[in-house]
Amino acid sequence: RGFFVTTDADRAESGILNAQSGGPTYTNSGTYGFYQAGAAISGGAAQGLNNATLFKNSGGSVTGYTQGLNLLGSPSLNTGTGTFSNDSTNIGELTLTNTSIGTEDFRIYQYSASNAFIMEADQGTVSSGLMTMQTGQ
Repeated sequence: RGFFVTTDADRAESGILNAQSGGPTYTNSGTYGFYQAGAAISGGAAQGLNNATLFKNSGGSVTGYTQGLNLLGSPSLNTGTGTFSNDSTNIGELTLTNTSIGTEDFRIYQYSASNAFIMEADQGTVSSGLMTMQTGQ
């Protein structure tokens, strides 16, 4: 495991590196949770964004999700449906559809049997976090 910081004059980036282990093991059935933090552009200015989301995947169909979202200082609780897929290179796509906030698109980079990095892929939004497959208590 490692940590990185860029030294380029035109951007500031930091993050963590995890060695990938195992093959693509995310299944088309399971419950996943993720947390993200970042920023969204509103009125020409960046505003804080964070969310915690729990979703159930069945055969590539997100049969339901619950998301606690704090966008631009306005907290909300959202629910909806969507789609989830993962390819042979351990890169996945998640689309969540909610009538009040619209569609959210995410890219998922799996690095272990039950963990992945997740990044929002919507224009005007920069957020990332960690996703974990949930297990019974």
